[in-house]
Amino acid sequence: MLNRLWDDNGFFARKGLLGERIEHRDSFLLRLPIVANKRLPEEVIKKLISDISDESRFLTPFGLATESLDSSFMEPHGYWRGPIWAPVNYLVFDALRLLGELNLANRIAQRFVDLCAQKGMAENFDPIHGEGLDDPAFAWTSAVFLLFLKESI
Repeated sequence: MLNRLWDDNGFFARKGLLGERIEHRDSFLLRLPIVANKRLPEEVIKKLISDISDESRFLTPFGLATESLDSSFMEPHGYWRGPIWAPVNYLVFDALRLLGELNLANRIAQRFVDLCAQKGMAENFDPIHGEGLDDPAFAWTSAVFLLFLKESI
């Protein structure tokens, strides 16, 4: 993975049979390798944590956005190009705990719990205003809410 999808600026994507490199790096998807936690080199972990904790890009008052807030592709209602999703927040929370990044992990959990307590258990949430989007009652949002209550707060 690192040989094909990592350089000094972080992870990048490829597409097509020839593996054409995509330089757009504002998707949170490129930060999900954090789930490999201690299997990653320290410099990669530091870069991912820096990106994840950046409140001008991904860490909103409500949890983690799926597209950087300053991206030209960001759409607050763009399904996977901006909204906050419960599973993403939990996967990152769990990885950060395993890395010993308890403060950041618990900040993410607390923000998501507060969001759900105020706005309900929607499928996903607007990263700017915190409004629930799509399905207003979604099981995985409820499950992640309960896991966060049990494991962090």
